[in-house]
Amino acid sequence: MKHRARRRARAPADPSWDFLDALPDPTLVVGDGGRIVAGNAEAADLFGYRMNELIGLPLRALVPRRHRSGHAVLQARLAARPRPRRTGGGLELAGLRRDGTEFPAEISLAPVRRPGGPAFIAAIRDLRGRGTAERALAEERRRYLDRLIAAQDEERRRIARELHDEAGQALATLIVRLRSLQDARTLREARAHALRLRRGLADTIVDLGRLARGLHPSLLDDLGLAPALGRYAADVAETLGIPVRVRTAGLGRRRLPPAIETALFRIAQEALANVARHARADAVAIALTRSRGAVRLVVKDDGRGFDPAARRGARAPRSLGLLGIRERAAALAGTAAIDSRPGGGTRVTVTLPLPAGRPAARRRRRRGAR
Repeated sequence: MKHRARRRARAPADPSWDFLDALPDPTLVVGDGGRIVAGNAEAADLFGYRMNELIGLPLRALVPRRHRSGHAVLQARLAARPRPRRTGGGLELAGLRRDGTEFPAEISLAPVRRPGGPAFIAAIRDLRGRGTAERALAEERRRYLDRLIAAQDEERRRIARELHDEAGQALATLIVRLRSLQDARTLREARAHALRLRRGLADTIVDLGRLARGLHPSLLDDLGLAPALGRYAADVAETLGIPVRVRTAGLGRRRLPPAIETALFRIAQEALANVARHARADAVAIALTRSRGAVRLVVKDDGRGFDPAARRGARAPRSLGLLGIRERAAALAGTAAIDSRPGGGTRVTVTLPLPAGRPAARRRRRRGAR
């Protein structure tokens, strides 16, 4: 009823402008002399007028005084050289409401021909919400960068720990064995030390190979997440001396997007590293499931667990491993849940949304890199 009333209020105007009511943006028609000859209900609402009050009003009345001179120049240029100014390249200025309040606006102008003389259509876009949206987008980008930096920092910490705990200790042991070889008094004793040294070097090479596969396994690029997880789980099982089972469902031969494969592999790594450092578990189970629109990773152990409530609060110990898991999931718009209780083991569940569209293309095998 309100909309119809507005249309009746504009009845004295040219009825050929009735199509303006179908336009989503506030739109005015300005005739010769710069006066409004037609408009739609959206324009009336935007500027705070009734429709019959807009008709005949000079367009400059809807522009703050400080912008009126520039607006007059623009109108003169449009009259002298009629050409459309599209929304994307419109003139950014401010609109003036009837109550005296202003709002940032973008006006797009297009000349039209009508029996009563030259005119142009002015489409007005209210930009009040754009600044808020841009600020929200900038804040989201900042949070994403913070999460990315935190995940990268945790990754460096993990690499440093593994180099210190594995490679560093292995090399220190080799130094001791070299010293024993140097101090050998007989050829037989020297040969025995050399044999132990050779075996130590072989073990170190194996450990470094395992570390390299953990940093970025070739299987992740060549075959995908499931084979890479299976290989890494086998390495962890051999190191810890406990079974680590991997079960997958819904994957088939389809590949996940590279960013998701890498994130889930890193999350599984961190979860298994927590098992090795803290859990004292007898068994670990990994489940990777792809469903419609999402992929889920679950890492569950039967270890000693912990009290999640004790890790909350300002004085609680900060687990960078669990934080890294949450940040990696959040960086891909996913969720991470860590469920645990003392004596009841720990369960890490991560769910990441999959982009809509066709499945990700297979990665091409890197040649000459390995």
